[in-house]
Amino acid sequence: MVEMGEASESGSRTLTSSMVRSGSFCEEENFHRQASFGGGGSRNTSPLGRMGSRNTSPSRQKVIKTKPRGLDEETVATFTKYVQPDIHMEDNIWAMLPEDLLNEILARVPPFMIFRLRSVCKRWNSILQDNSFLKFHSQVPSHGPCLLTYWKNSQTPQCSVFSLPLKQWFRIPCTFLPQWAFWLVGSSGGLVCFSGLDGLTFKTLVCNPLTQTWRTLPSLHYNQQRQLIMVVDRKDRSFKVIATSDIYGDKSLPTEVYDSKVDKWSLHQTMPAVNLCSSKMAFCDSRLYLETLSPLGLMMYRLDTGQWEHIPAKFPVLCWMDI
Repeated sequence: MVEMGEASESGSRTLTSSMVRSGSFCEEENFHRQASFGGGGSRNTSPLGRMGSRNTSPSRQKVIKTKPRGLDEETVATFTKYVQPDIHMEDNIWAMLPEDLLNEILARVPPFMIFRLRSVCKRWNSILQDNSFLKFHSQVPSHGPCLLTYWKNSQTPQCSVFSLPLKQWFRIPCTFLPQWAFWLVGSSGGLVCFSGLDGLTFKTLVCNPLTQTWRTLPSLHYNQQRQLIMVVDRKDRSFKVIATSDIYGDKSLPTEVYDSKVDKWSLHQTMPAVNLCSSKMAFCDSRLYLETLSPLGLMMYRLDTGQWEHIPAKFPVLCWMDI
């Protein structure tokens, strides 16, 4: 659909530019006719047009005021507007679409539009909340990369998503979340992970904005604010949350991994003492990476073995030569 949109956009742009150019040619041609024959066609006012005539000084030459070449802005603006034809759709036909065909259509709608489609009718609202449809929707190819933002405005949580393919912002309702003091950890596979403070206890929360549901994970073995990252396994339909060291680096804590299939945290090797550059982490091919400053390099955590490994940064060898 994106390729079709780009092709149509480029096609309309080509059509617009060609119409503007043709319009400018016609107006330019009319202008030349008026300049040549506007004085009755018998007198040539050009200083070089008559043989043997003296050249007139520039101050005495007649100044001809002309319009800018091309079409004016209002006329050009009308060409760039695409008028959508009014297509009449038979209500009795579209209202009785088969269930499987309707699921195919709704499953390919951007997930951010589902919140609006629920208010169309009771039938659509029932379909979009059905577990079979949600399972089918998760198997449809991904919509594309998105940017998720979360903040609180006057103690009211706000959540917005920017779709990179559509280049458009969408507001997602998040009033279903509990009234905790939590912050966004990350997202993966359509799930969003938060870490919050409920009273004096640090808790981890995972929610599905599409279904407006959430669940609280069991408490960590150590009640400390940790660096967290969430990973979703689409094949097993499960997710894992990895808790590394203390976010402030004050304590050396063992790595904890939450597995949704067993619904509990497991303890693993403690990350070696390093000076981290930041709390940002990256996950790729069952490996977790953190950037370190001292020693310079990366800390890699293997999810399958539960072991940490330091990858030193290799610098290019400099060759010093006497000049």
